[in-house]
This record gives sequence, structure tokens and C-alpha cells, in this order.
Amino acid sequence: MQIDVEKNIISSILLDPECITSLDVEGYMFESDFNRQIFEMCREWDDKGAEINTIKIAKALATDYIPIEQVNQILAEIVNSRDASASDEYCCKEIRKRFRAKKAGEILSRIDVTPDNVDAVLEEISEDFDGLREFERQKSVKMCDLVKFKGEYFREKDVIYNTGISSIDDNIGSFDEGDLIILAARPSVGKSALALQIARRFANSGLKTAYFNLEMTQKQMYERAIASASGINMKRIRNATNFLGDEKEKFDKGNALLMQEDNLYIYDGNFRVRDIRTAQKKHRFAAIFVDYLQLVSPDKPRANRREEVGAISRGLNRLAMENKIPIFALSQLNRMSEQTKDKEPSMSELREAGDIEQDASTIIMLWNVSKEDTSTKMIKVEKGRQTGNSRQQLKFDGSKMLFYENDFEDATDDMDIPFEFD
Repeated sequence: MQIDVEKNIISSILLDPECITSLDVEGYMFESDFNRQIFEMCREWDDKGAEINTIKIAKALATDYIPIEQVNQILAEIVNSRDASASDEYCCKEIRKRFRAKKAGEILSRIDVTPDNVDAVLEEISEDFDGLREFERQKSVKMCDLVKFKGEYFREKDVIYNTGISSIDDNIGSFDEGDLIILAARPSVGKSALALQIARRFANSGLKTAYFNLEMTQKQMYERAIASASGINMKRIRNATNFLGDEKEKFDKGNALLMQEDNLYIYDGNFRVRDIRTAQKKHRFAAIFVDYLQLVSPDKPRANRREEVGAISRGLNRLAMENKIPIFALSQLNRMSEQTKDKEPSMSELREAGDIEQDASTIIMLWNVSKEDTSTKMIKVEKGRQTGNSRQQLKFDGSKMLFYENDFEDATDDMDIPFEFD
């Protein structure tokens, strides 16, 4: 005889109301409206700390059409039908499986595939099915069991995600696998230059890295990279018709360096999270950069832009955790910080901020110290789940799109400083 797993769960609640806290199932997963009503009602009472008992349940269910005597009879039948051989854990698992099967059937039933839309349909249902996947449920462990991680400390790490900027690296150490890192600034402060500098360092350290560029053309990306690699002023690169002094030697040396950077993949155009996910499945990147978050197209239209950005943020966070890689997402700030005396931004100034703040493991902010001196930047770790906050001054050479720890007055004589990949 097939076990009625829903009635088994309800009977467990009727016999032992306190068990509801350990039931790994949700009310919307029940097929029976009657069973769903009992479960959701008891879950709500439990959340409020209210008492749960059969008499209270019967009174809540009774109506003019179903008197309390009939309700009591139904509840008694549910208790009497209980199959003691089926555990609550088994019953909850079966309810989840049946719910997922039903939803999967609904998804498949609405599909209308043609040769013209097959790719779009497959991408859409892939996201729908991701939401139905049964992920491993974590059980509690004793603190003494966590000592198993001791071998991961005070030793060389398998993968080190160092930015080359000590104000970040000294505080964070190395970005963790599964981190979503937000790099935020106002327009034209240098967040794209900093992100590309870090991405190139990762790539030159042997990490297969992707840079999803939604703001610049391939040519503009090259101009920034060759200015950094060669040490030639970017305006000279864009406008000059003849080399001066040792510019040709520097230009050739810079291009030779870029020719060796086959670990850095540059994507340009319009992207959705599912496009980034598809690229990750194909190439298995060790790190991903998204420039920038508010320009990513939504996988599905939402009621407003804030909800769309929240869905994009959650999608990137999930992608980072599933693939166990850090994902750096650049983000715009609103104008509020420009109205303050010290120009220092805060997390509340992230555009469509709420979900970004929640999803990010680390939030790094960059701003100009003053309008008059755009070469002096302040950088701070505003949010660090495992590290705490910090701040430090940096120098920025906008003509070469490079950040330095110290003054760069003599940096043109040694352009390898930011990129010493020993």
C-alpha cells in the first residue's frame, strides 16, 4: 500500500506539535489544500511562539459548512491512518520530490520549441530547472568536528587570488572560492582600470580569468591594456602618428607582454547571467570579472529595475558558490557621497543597493580625495565577512590606467612595478 506521506506529516504534528520545527518541507509543496492549511497554520503559530494543539487546530478549521465535530473526525482519521514505518524525514523528502516533479511537468507542458527559438527556450528552462534542483541539506556538526579544516591553514594555498595591492591583500589575504566581490565607485574614478589591473594579475599568475566588459569596445580595452603594459600615455597611443624617443621600444615591449596573456578572456557586448554561466561551463574560469553589474541584462523581466538588479546579484552569487570561484562585479554609486565633505561613499549609495549588500561577501569602494587631485584615490574594504574593514590611499596614473601603492613620480622608469608576477 502506498504511504500517504502528507497525512503522515500532519499526523506527526497532531501527535507532537513541537516536531514542526524539524520538518524540512514548505506548505506550498502539499497537494491537498486541507493538509496545506493545517501545516501553514501550525508553522505560523510556531513562528510566533504560540501554542499548537489539536483543539486549537479543530476550532480554526471549523466553518458553517464543516462543523467542529466533523473536523475532529477527519483529524482522528488522519492520526489513525499513520504509517509508523515511514519517518518524517522520508515523508518530507517524498513531498519535495513530488512537488518538484509536478513543477517540472508544468514547465515542460508550456514549452513550444521551434528551430528558431530552441536555444532561447533551452536557456530559459535551464534556469527554471536550476530552481527545482534538490541541493544537499546541511546537518549540524559539533565544534570539535570543524577541526578537520586545520590542514588548510599555515600552508601554501592551492590557488591564491592576490590583487597585488597590499591595502587589499594585507586585509583580505586571498579572496575565497565562492566569493562575490563588489568593486564600487562613481563614474570615471577608475574602477574599470583597477578591475582590469587585478584581472591581468590573476591571469599572469596562471589563473584562467574572464572579463565581461559591457561598457567598452574591444579597441578601448586594448588601449587601456597597452597603456598599462607599455607605460606610454594613453592620449599618445590614441592620437600620435609618429613615435618619439623610446616609445617604439616601449610599445613593442608592451605588445609582447600582452601577446603572452592567453589566460585572460575578454568578452564585450550585452550579457545576461545565463550567458556568463554558459561561458563558465565551457571554459571553467578560475575567476570572473563583470564590468559592470547594473549593465547586465535580466534573464527575465521584473516589475522594476531594483528587482532586476537584485536577481542579477543573486545569480552571480549563486554562480560563484556553485563553481567555487571569486566573481568581481563592478557597481555604480549614486551621487550622495559627492554632497559630503570628505566624499567618502557608503554601502547605502550602491545603486539598487539592498540585494547587492546582502549577496556580496566583500564590498570594496573607491573614490577621489578631491576634485582638484584625481590622482589620489582612497580605497576601503567596506564589507568583509571574514576580514573586517580597512582603508588606504592609492595613487592613480590616469594616463597609463595604473594604480600604485605609493607616489608614481618615478614609475615611468619602471613600468613593471604593478605587474611583477614572480
